[in-house]
Amino acid sequence: MQWNFLIPLGIILIIIGSIFIFLEVFWNIIKEKREEPEKDDEERRKKTKTKVGGGGVVLIGPIPIIFGSDKKFLIIAIVLAIILMIISFVLFYLPAYL
Repeated sequence: MQWNFLIPLGIILIIIGSIFIFLEVFWNIIKEKREEPEKDDEERRKKTKTKVGGGGVVLIGPIPIIFGSDKKFLIIAIVLAIILMIISFVLFYLPAYL
């Protein structure tokens, strides 16, 4: 079976994705120019308090470095790191058994 089509297909998908990103940014700029912010929205933003949180995983070889701003995000990052390590282990050793 020939797999020569995969490289051009990957390049085409990257180009299509880049075009979609460009169009979305362009569309948002045009949409913001048309809409003028109302004073009520600005006052409402000042009154409401929002909490932003996040987390992440950096894998250096087999060693995960996990960080998070909240316990909830830290647990999510740990679970995702374990899932990512299992998937990479299976994909690495699976061809040896086929």
